[in-house]
Amino acid sequence: MNHFPKITVITPSYNQASFLSQTIQSVINQKYPNLQFIIMDGGSTDDSVNIIKQYSDDIDYWVSEKDEGQSDAINKGLRLAEGDIVTWINSDDLLMPGSLLTAAQAWTDNPDLALLTADCIRIGPKNEFLAWHSVPRQTEWFAERGLIYIDQPGTFWKRSFLGSDGLIDVSLAGVMDHDLWYRIVLQQGKSLNLRQCTAAIRLHEDTKSTNIQDVFEREGQMLRVKHCKGLSGIAYSTRLFYRAWKCFSGDYFRQFLFSSFPPKKTIKYLENDFH
Repeated sequence: MNHFPKITVITPSYNQASFLSQTIQSVINQKYPNLQFIIMDGGSTDDSVNIIKQYSDDIDYWVSEKDEGQSDAINKGLRLAEGDIVTWINSDDLLMPGSLLTAAQAWTDNPDLALLTADCIRIGPKNEFLAWHSVPRQTEWFAERGLIYIDQPGTFWKRSFLGSDGLIDVSLAGVMDHDLWYRIVLQQGKSLNLRQCTAAIRLHEDTKSTNIQDVFEREGQMLRVKHCKGLSGIAYSTRLFYRAWKCFSGDYFRQFLFSSFPPKKTIKYLENDFH
């Protein structure tokens, strides 16, 4: 590549000292030449600030101050973002090697791209591999019917596509990422799915998705009413068609294959690349 578009990576964090160092390493070890790395800490009371200070030379901006939650922290980062391409990685998740270069190449090949999605793996508290999740290409047809299945850590978007409307809805605690994806896809933003893994989602006892599942379900219904012509649920026929599409596109097979036989380089990265 002769041109490296600027990428902004935002990490919202609060009392995640157990995993924060690995998250930071997964970003700075990308060695991407045109990176803006922002960490917005919500006033952690554990060792998070000391960990951030250890890597301060590789962080473009960081602050530790009280905020109104994850969405507010992400918005603070977005207001500082200078990158053409934006993503956020939570302070317990990981970017996989080469993810930023992969995203940059996708935009170089597709300048009108608005949304980039990719596969993600699930890992445990000690970096143990749990599963591979295959993400299909997002379409306006499915979005209009309430189906947006995207793994946030493996997703990048073009900052200019939504303009001043590109902030997170702070009233949402669980599905603020899906709200953003709906807005991009339903405004006919071009999307691309990469059939490779760009991030790891960590599952542990404090993971939000396991502790506030009722919030996710309630907010998911709210988003469908807001974005999907008043739908509060997803029709059985739509779910069936979606599963058939994933089957015929090879997504389910790839998910089964890599969950059963994960690539050796993936396991090696999880076992050896952090200190």
